[in-house]
Amino acid sequence: MLAQEGRGDAEELARGIMLLLDGGIVLTLTHRDPAYARSAGTAARRLLGCERAHSELRIVSSSR
Repeated sequence: MLAQEGRGDAEELARGIMLLLDGGIVLTLTHRDPAYARSAGTAARRLLGCERAHSELRIVSSSR
């Protein structure tokens, strides 16, 4: 998907996202705290450059 979007760093980016996901899951299960998974999701969105779009979506969603 990333390569289809023309990302030259698609393989490295996908590997980084998988590391975040795996780490978030392991830490969530180890500490029984879902905040680790949420933080991993935030970091993944930042890697993808989606943080601004996600913040705007949150603002729109909360105003309804």
